[in-house]
Parts: sequence; structure tokens; C-alpha cells
Amino acid sequence: MLYVNKNAVNFTQLGCSKQVKEKLVVVGNCYNESTAVDILFQANNTQLPLINICHNTNRDETIYAHHYIIGAGLNPYEVSNNRPSFKEGQFYTTISANDAYSQSSQKNQVAYLVGSQSLAEKYINTSRSFYFARGHLAPDGDFVHIYEQNATYYYINVAPQWQAINNGNWKALESALRTYAKSKNTNLEVWTGGKDVLKLDDVNGNQVEIYLARDSKGKLSLPAPELSWKVLRDPSRNASVAVFMINNPHLTKIPSRLIVCPDVCSQISWVTWDVKNVEKGYTYCCKMDSLKNSLPYLPEMSKEQLLT
Repeated sequence: MLYVNKNAVNFTQLGCSKQVKEKLVVVGNCYNESTAVDILFQANNTQLPLINICHNTNRDETIYAHHYIIGAGLNPYEVSNNRPSFKEGQFYTTISANDAYSQSSQKNQVAYLVGSQSLAEKYINTSRSFYFARGHLAPDGDFVHIYEQNATYYYINVAPQWQAINNGNWKALESALRTYAKSKNTNLEVWTGGKDVLKLDDVNGNQVEIYLARDSKGKLSLPAPELSWKVLRDPSRNASVAVFMINNPHLTKIPSRLIVCPDVCSQISWVTWDVKNVEKGYTYCCKMDSLKNSLPYLPEMSKEQLLT
């Protein structure tokens, strides 16, 4: 029971007159002359960051997002049936990110890059979930309150990810992380991003990089990453792991250049997935001390044990 002005008030009687609203605040620079942005809430003179973003405004590309999963808060957490639209904020000044993610725009853009409309229609095949989803970096389900969940719906907090993968092994990973945090009653520190640029064969059999947008001058931006990745850290155990997922459901064989470390997924017990399934997202896991310089913007974690 809660007391307001010495009167007992039931929690079911409480509510907010209006929704708490987030802000996007540029807080400095980050990797490779990119822009550090906090998605945060303002409480009087105090700023409460929810998600830290490193975003390259020149390429309309987010390098990584950093957030926490609060295990104790997820059981239970608030659920809303109203999924908000994604917002551009003060970014994407020369393109429309919203237009770039439309399936018709994707098909036209891929046709432009590979030099063939018919080939583009093979790549962008909605019946097989082969199209680019707005792949949340810090997903709404990782947060407790509806106002926090709504704050994740910014384009700087997504990366182009094939829907078959987003709804496949990536979804399994996100769900397993929340279950882990709840069951262990622990807080997880999470970094999520994309690495390198996805390449597809053009009409002549040459590999071309895939960008979802080009501006009025023909400049390409909003690259689809070749690898989607998450780094997960449980500070209470001094344990961490990096998970890489190949963001290409069209591969018939796995190029060695896409494997950045010895795979230790077989030692990870807290997630059930189909790691060798290319259409769901071919997946491998890394000990932090084996990453070398693959993710140079992360803090030092090489001495931590594996998060099994």
C-alpha cells in the first residue's frame, strides 16, 4: 500500500497524466569520427540515459548500441499492443530512412546496385522473408516500461537485417538473453551492432556492396551489415561472450573471411537455436580474448571467463 498525503492509495489507482517522453542528445564523438548519441529521459536537471548510440552521420550507419537488461525488472514487465512508428529524429538529413526500408524501395535499390530487376526480385523475395527488416539493436523487449520500449523506435537504433534472420536465430538470441537475466536475477550489459557491408553478386557475377539508400546526388548510404553481432556481459560473474550472425540468407557456402574467431557456441547452454542454418542466420560465438581487433570500439574484456 502507498500513502499519499497520509491517505492509503492502491497501486491500481495510480497512473500518469501523460507519457514520459525521451530525448535524443548528442553527447560527443565515438569510433572513427562518429557521433555519440544518448536516448535518454530528462528528470528536472538530471539526464537518465537508456541507450548509448555510436552513429556515423556521413554513412547513415549505426556502429553500435549499448544498453542494459535489468533481470529483476522483467518479471513481469509492461506490455503494450500499440507498436509505435520508427522516427528519424534529427538524423538522416539527405535521405528518408522510412522510405529506404520500404520493400518497393529495397527492390529498386538492389536492382540499381546489381544491374538487374529480375535478379533483385530473387534477392528481395517476401514470400521467403527475404527482405530487410528494421533490425532493432537495443530491442523494445529488453526494457521494462512502455515509455522505455517506445524510446527504442528510432532509426539510429536499427540496422538492415534480413527478416528471415531477424525472426530466426536473432529472435532466439534476444529471447534467451531476457530469460537468462530473469532466471539469474542479474543485469546484463549488451552491445549490439553491424560489421562490414553485405555483398551480393551482381548480374555479371561480381560482388557489390548493398546500401539501402542513395541521395539526390547519387551518394550511397545506410549500408546493410555483413555481420550482425552482440556482445553480452554478466558483471556479477565477470563473464562475457560475443555472438556473430552472418546477415546473408542467400549464401551457399560460408566464406572464411566472415569467421573472425574460433567458434565456442557449443559451450553456450542458455540459448536454443539452429546455428548452422543460413536462412535463420549462420551463427558463431567468440571468447572475448579471441576477438583481437574485430570490434575495436568495445571496452577491454579479454580477461573475463566465457558466459556459458
